Amino acid sequence: IEQNDLPTARQKYLQAAELYCLLAQQNPSKTHSHQLLQHALRLKKQAQQLQEQQNLEDFPHASQLLQEAQDQEKLAQLAKEENDPQDAKLHLLKATECYLKLAEIPSLPQREYYLLKAKETKAAAQKLKTPQPPTSPLSTLPNHDPSQPLRAEFLLKRANEYEKRGLDARDEGQTRRAIFCLNKAAELLEQLANVSSPKLKNARQQKAQRLKNIAQELEGNSNKQPQKQSDKNDTTEKSTFIPVEKPTITFEDIAGLETVKEEVRRKMLLPFQFPEQAERFGIKKGGGILLYGPPGTGKTMIAQAIAAEIDAAFFTVRPSEIMSKWVGDAEKNVNQLFETAHKEERSIIFIDEIEALVPSRRENDSNVMQRLVPQILSELEGFGAQNKNPLLFLGATNEPWSLDPAILRPGRFDVKIYVGLPDYPAILKLLELNLQNKPLAEDVNFEEIAKILSKRLFSGADIKNICLRAATEAFVASVETGQEVAISQKNLLQIIENTKPSINKEDLQRFLDYAQNH
Repeated sequence: IEQNDLPTARQKYLQAAELYCLLAQQNPSKTHSHQLLQHALRLKKQAQQLQEQQNLEDFPHASQLLQEAQDQEKLAQLAKEENDPQDAKLHLLKATECYLKLAEIPSLPQREYYLLKAKETKAAAQKLKTPQPPTSPLSTLPNHDPSQPLRAEFLLKRANEYEKRGLDARDEGQTRRAIFCLNKAAELLEQLANVSSPKLKNARQQKAQRLKNIAQELEGNSNKQPQKQSDKNDTTEKSTFIPVEKPTITFEDIAGLETVKEEVRRKMLLPFQFPEQAERFGIKKGGGILLYGPPGTGKTMIAQAIAAEIDAAFFTVRPSEIMSKWVGDAEKNVNQLFETAHKEERSIIFIDEIEALVPSRRENDSNVMQRLVPQILSELEGFGAQNKNPLLFLGATNEPWSLDPAILRPGRFDVKIYVGLPDYPAILKLLELNLQNKPLAEDVNFEEIAKILSKRLFSGADIKNICLRAATEAFVASVETGQEVAISQKNLLQIIENTKPSINKEDLQRFLDYAQNH
């Protein structure tokens, strides 16, 4: 790479990846073998990036256009952070122009990608609005409901999130996940159009249709793929599920959430800890748990703690590892995952963002979802089989209302647990855990800070980030002055004041309403 010999560098990366795969096959440790395979995949990805770079170097003009487009996107992001939507819009439109020019270059690889990037930046520019007058256009609609602006804001936020997830998944080659997220974004935009002014309604309906078109195009390309042919040398397409190293975190390490931890202990841990009594009362070991709540509240840590408490093999799986571009492979991956887990004496399967795998089904869903959801439900039905080792299936979601209702029935997710924002005792413990063994000024008062934090909608992840920022600022000041600068009360309060919670009141209320009704 230093000699700008990209073909040789790419070849060496691929050779190294093959050697790591061989090492993984010969390594007796499952954990170490998994790490070797992951490193091999990273090397193959680097080789692919070098190939793309080489393709651009064959077209010098294209390389300059791409650099300009990326620079314009960065400038747009900076403008948005400076609350200047007009300037951000101009930069995004310039980026769109560059991507369109790239897509027009004959023989250039990835022309389709650049065309989609042009559509993406153009859509982002169209979303930026100049400051509006105080009077909301919604107030001119007949039968106006004062709560509509809050609902509209919520729908717009969710639609933007799903659109970004979908476009990111498409760019990463995760076709099925991209289709799901893009269709979801379109659905939310259509709902938003119903509470919008006439002008906005038309624009949002058009954007929803564009997202549907992208999803349909991806679906069409996926269905054109032939049935996957066997290839002994193809290590990148094979899905293997290996348990990660057993977690060491326990419930004592989790700040607060006492009600949640007690519910997990009673319903899931006791049958493992007292198997004879559980058998006498007909209580089965294993089952399904749904952990739902705002992001950053500790759902993943709870899953890890459960695995540690019952000494279980812990399979943590991303939806993208289940999905496949090949017809029928997603269902096979689900079957393989459960079969592998059942081989362990006791095991836990943990899937975050479970709504991406088991979304609420509609008539216009993709074919893969029509097959995949029943496959997962079928595997969950097999929990009670006497000849299988006990298995806990943990799903976590920030959007429980997006799940297929069938998975919430008894025998599947038997236990549904709301993991909410930390209360005062939990916040106090979070502060102690994240600031312990760090230089603290004498004026630091955890109780006072916890009271301030408890009055705002901070998640556990937010509080951890606040502590990290305070430690970082003190560290930098110590390096620059040559003297140790302790973390002070003033510094912590200033960071809290400048930090926006990751959840708002409307989102929180929706979680509370869902918890009350389920």
